[in-house]
Amino acid sequence: MGKKRMPVGGSCASPGKRGKSELPSVAEMGVLSCGGKLGPNRALDERLHVSLVEYMKRGSLYGSTYTEKPVWLALMATGRQPNPFYQTMKQVELFGASARAETDCPPQSMDDLALRYRATNQYVSKKLVDTDGIGWVEHRMGWYIDEDYVKEFLMYYDDLLDWRKGFQNEEFEKLDLEGPLEIVIHMLESASLELELDAEEDELKCKFEIVKEKTPCFSVFELPPPVFPFRIVVVTFELTSPEGAHMIFSGNLYPFRPNFMKRHIKGKRVKVKPNDAYAEFYRVIENIDLTLVEECVQRLTDIFDDCLAGSPVVVRVKDSPHPRNLLGEVIKPFKELHHIRVEF
Repeated sequence: MGKKRMPVGGSCASPGKRGKSELPSVAEMGVLSCGGKLGPNRALDERLHVSLVEYMKRGSLYGSTYTEKPVWLALMATGRQPNPFYQTMKQVELFGASARAETDCPPQSMDDLALRYRATNQYVSKKLVDTDGIGWVEHRMGWYIDEDYVKEFLMYYDDLLDWRKGFQNEEFEKLDLEGPLEIVIHMLESASLELELDAEEDELKCKFEIVKEKTPCFSVFELPPPVFPFRIVVVTFELTSPEGAHMIFSGNLYPFRPNFMKRHIKGKRVKVKPNDAYAEFYRVIENIDLTLVEECVQRLTDIFDDCLAGSPVVVRVKDSPHPRNLLGEVIKPFKELHHIRVEF
């Protein structure tokens, strides 16, 4: 293995789950204290398809694995059988063990990989609880990578897949193919990341192709974030009149706690039902004047881009007898963004 390795420091989040909860109204919360769209599934060929998109602007909010740089999500899928992504964690360990005697040996575990490349793996298993009804895609797999380490990680992954191509045991079938594995990296035309891969200079063993597209190959709402609990932020509007609303934040709000406090956005832990095992924590902006459309749009822009660091958000509205015309005008500018999904 002649490729460069870049040691760094960090840590990984642990998987887990929690029970589903409903969203209370603001009135039910009592006194508060300060404290993109889903696209159709693609029919994939036997090449390995990687959708590489920016996931959030400041990775350190998710933990010490990442720096102050953005985190990029590499969502992976293929029509090839046997699936090269099968049992990724075990592949990493077996690959590491196979070259342990080398001076420049690959990572020996997922934790080791996260330390070296600031990249963590996520997978949608059957046991994963979709608490907020986002619609994670079963068996979808991907990597969350610090922006400065995207190329370094891909070079490692090139080695891993080349090793996998020739490996077989009682659990893993050999990948029956002639020539190198073909990997297509799909990126947005508007992507800020400049990624260049040279087969000879980068000592690549797989065949890489970078394709620029107007829309993402896969949706960022197909895979949970790399931080426990595995929930993104859901923003729900509760209309109090045709011209007014409360704005309720739910999901995993903890990574963004300093940003909420900086904006004096109040919050409270609430049990929707008395016998609930868990109390959910909500943040709320009360009594928004929807008639001030431009001001509301600017406020939402600040929340989506800065407070939530550009991370994926689902926007919903609670059932009410009030018309949604003004709210629709406020939300309209965000409907075509790949990281914001409007569900009304």
